[in-house]
Amino acid sequence: MASHLYDVEHAGSLLRILVDRPGGVDLDLLAQVTRELSSALDAADPLPGRYTLEVSSPGLERPLRRPEHFDAAIGATIR
Repeated sequence: MASHLYDVEHAGSLLRILVDRPGGVDLDLLAQVTRELSSALDAADPLPGRYTLEVSSPGLERPLRRPEHFDAAIGATIR
């Protein structure tokens, strides 16, 4: 099952990447995405200075920023 990028947040020294997939996200997927993103970010060096990379699933308190976020949340429990 393919995962997809749900959202990106960059605030100060934190780069938070939210990934999702049908059926949910497990620790193996989060570890894989973290390794791949970390390598790509190290190679491209797109952000100045130090930052912390955090990769997680959107969870119940997921941000709803785009129309497709709202569409996907219909009938789901969110907060």
